[in-house]
Amino acid sequence: MTSYTEARTRLASLDAAATSALNVSPLTLKKYIRPGGFQAAIFIFVIIFFLTFPRRANFLPGAYVYDFVSSNWRYGKSVMWFCFTIQPVYVTFVLTIHIAEVIYMERSRLRKYNVPRFGGLWWAWMASTFVEGWGAFVRVDKLMREEEEKKAKAEH
Repeated sequence: MTSYTEARTRLASLDAAATSALNVSPLTLKKYIRPGGFQAAIFIFVIIFFLTFPRRANFLPGAYVYDFVSSNWRYGKSVMWFCFTIQPVYVTFVLTIHIAEVIYMERSRLRKYNVPRFGGLWWAWMASTFVEGWGAFVRVDKLMREEEEKKAKAEH
């Protein structure tokens, strides 16, 4: 630096280098967008799964789920037997996948876009990721792409 007039540009380049090295974006994620359309359908399906699948007795005769599915679907009893058989392994598998998605969301998106840990926005994105998984990643990426476009237009 040869003069103090270069300080602003030098400071801006240092900030850009630091945020790049830390894998932190200059943009901040400031809002939560709820799932819509196909993502909302998946969200509802997974909520139903989380309410019914962890209890193995739901797939035995006399349970509401068993009675509803077997009386309204030709192959309902076979499906209920299949669900009863795979339930312990499947629930463990699904929970492991969803917990991994939550961890990945926090490390790859929320931390990168400066979302304060344990704040309301953080909890909203984490809960949404736990329930629906990839749909939350799609919405975060879309939101941040729009923010980058706004920032690019403002600079020109």
